[in-house]
Amino acid sequence: MLKWYAADQNITIKENDTPVGDADFAANDYIIRYLTESFSYPILSEESADDLRRVQAEKIWIVDPLDGTEDFISQT
Repeated sequence: MLKWYAADQNITIKENDTPVGDADFAANDYIIRYLTESFSYPILSEESADDLRRVQAEKIWIVDPLDGTEDFISQT
């Protein structure tokens, strides 16, 4: 994440009027890859398409890859 902290990122605004940037997607990809390789639970992530297998699952992962994107972007 430090790699992204001081870097210029592509920032877009999501439908809920919150920013999302390259760091969000990089963190998401890393976390999803790790969880997928290590565990068999479905994943609900803020930055990925919903895995509807979660509805019937006994256990799931819920992921917010970069909580505080606005502060991260503004480096506060």
